[in-house]
Amino acid sequence: TELLGGSGELAKIQCTAVGSPGASTPLNFTFAKLVDNAGEEIPSATTAGSLSITQAVVTASGSGYNYPEQTSFRGSLSLNVNSTSLGTSSLRYSFKRMFLSSTSITGISAAGGTATVTGAGSVNGVSGCSFTATVADGSPDAMGIVIMPGGSCATSYSAPSVALSSGNYIVAP
Repeated sequence: TELLGGSGELAKIQCTAVGSPGASTPLNFTFAKLVDNAGEEIPSATTAGSLSITQAVVTASGSGYNYPEQTSFRGSLSLNVNSTSLGTSSLRYSFKRMFLSSTSITGISAAGGTATVTGAGSVNGVSGCSFTATVADGSPDAMGIVIMPGGSCATSYSAPSVALSSGNYIVAP
């Protein structure tokens, strides 16, 4: 047998990584690049023939509504956030005549089935606000949000996490 030389894609190996950040397993790779289904790179490192996932992938998705203040006004939150592709992630929230649409998602973390999503957005078309939203994947699912003013946006709003009246959120891990 003769050794191959040069560069390029030799093989595509699809697998599901299972484990915690920092966990590793022996492999015979000298270089590896991991990507998710959207083609976004998953942070990883190869050392001495082993591959380690350096960051857990966190996702939160779904939509739901509840009644944060009164039973006559409904709050609605929908999101699709993936920690490996924050640039294509999104969040929308509406309550009464206030409509928040994310312009950027800056972070996501999850623990115990509850995700916290941070970002910037526009309220009723006025940009500059920042937000922190929480969604819980449990029994029952729940949502809450804090919107803070900034730039041209003067909106300040807070709705504590309240159980959903309808809808479903999925939080992983």
